[in-house]
Amino acid sequence: FRKINETGIPHEMLANYVREHNLGELYVSQRMSAYYTPGTMGEYLNGTLYFLHPEWKREGGNELSYIHEEYRNYVHDVLMEIAAPENIKGITMDFGRYYLLFGGELTDAKERTRIMTDFVRRVRNDLPKGKLLNARVLNPTADKAEAWGLDYKTWVKEGLIDRLIISDQGHETFFDYHQYIAYFEEHPATAKVILEKAMMANRAREAARKARDNARRKTGLESGGMPDKLQDCNEKDPSLCELYI
Repeated sequence: FRKINETGIPHEMLANYVREHNLGELYVSQRMSAYYTPGTMGEYLNGTLYFLHPEWKREGGNELSYIHEEYRNYVHDVLMEIAAPENIKGITMDFGRYYLLFGGELTDAKERTRIMTDFVRRVRNDLPKGKLLNARVLNPTADKAEAWGLDYKTWVKEGLIDRLIISDQGHETFFDYHQYIAYFEEHPATAKVILEKAMMANRAREAARKARDNARRKTGLESGGMPDKLQDCNEKDPSLCELYI
């Protein structure tokens, strides 16, 4: 915590680390709806807005409802803030973990999709230039997704998002990693191939980083930025470049 307070916000620190070590592009994912049971961390993770406006809860659940414009404005501002750091490539709106954005306070599917499509359109328009916008949704039928307010077909058609991430993993199975362990135990050859590819990719990233650093040092010497008397000697004739003390 002390390091975070001294050097900056966590996702900006991570973005800088990714760039310095040539680890690829960084996208920050924001859960678009969430609720955590009060307890050790629940109050902190839910945030102060949850306690300041209990009337914004969706009917039939604990999450805050997107029917409230003030809440939509708050989420919009959060997305703009996390997208702002220079080294962050873009953001992912994660509708996959907690996909219920409305409750009994608004049951009309068309109005739900209108509200959410207008929201995504606003995020797209206000996103800093050059940033990408992704959306993660569960793998339902389009009709069911629209019933939740997630008209991802329109988002894609209008170019409101750059990537659509389809997932069949919701909050019920989010931490169930045992199925993967069991699979790899039954298929060790597959596990070995995946591990080798990961190690190969890591070696390639490290080699690219070293090549980039070497190029940067070489460019710095050849750019003429140093005084002439401090630049590397390029003369081949020993009589002109040897120094006797």
